[in-house]
Amino acid sequence: PAPYHTANQAPEAPPDHELYAALLARAPLNASGRDYLRGRSLNDEIISRFAIGQMPGEAVVSDLIRLYGFMRVEAAGLLTQKSSPERPWPIFPQGALLFPYIEGDAITYLQARIVSRQGEGSRWRNLNSRKRRVYNADVLTQSGILRVAICEGVIDVMSATQLGYEAIGLIGVSAKLSNTQIIALRGKQVDLLLDWDTAGKKRARTMLGELARFGIAATRKTRPSARATDVNDYLREVSGPQ
Repeated sequence: PAPYHTANQAPEAPPDHELYAALLARAPLNASGRDYLRGRSLNDEIISRFAIGQMPGEAVVSDLIRLYGFMRVEAAGLLTQKSSPERPWPIFPQGALLFPYIEGDAITYLQARIVSRQGEGSRWRNLNSRKRRVYNADVLTQSGILRVAICEGVIDVMSATQLGYEAIGLIGVSAKLSNTQIIALRGKQVDLLLDWDTAGKKRARTMLGELARFGIAATRKTRPSARATDVNDYLREVSGPQ
């Protein structure tokens, strides 16, 4: 579906698949990132399946600007607002995990997770001035998949996949699926694995209504254990660190 825009706002340019792929090719997962993911009980098969990378130093941005130009790198959302051609600042800090959003074999979005203990505030980073997307959305277009789980965020999608689901993820509990994505769920068994906290419970109720308006009877899965507040909590509880 086309990105949302108003009459006074130009439509967002399509994702820069080539540029995102070029960054990921220069951003191999290193030991610290793999250790973090294993500490979340994610196994190497899942880590490989979702093609996780890790942000290298600032030199990679200069390399991409040299190859593609400042304006293209900026338009792709890879630079902060204060960046200039003379001093480009990457939106993702060095060492952050990179999660590619892959749709039809092309990278349409990137999200990052800071794994170091330094700094305050949210440890998640998104592309600058780019519309957020649904993670692992290809699941919706694969005819052989008859059961889909809806989760919050990339870690829970990976965790649900390791637990045997095919899953998609919202960036933020308030995010919504497009009408086209909801229609793609018709004929499938839909399980809501949103967090088992106050916000997740509230969002599950509203999402059940949103899906019902399109004739989709989803199931809100009950909390799997007394200690699990999200899917990854449960994965760690049943499998332990890898």
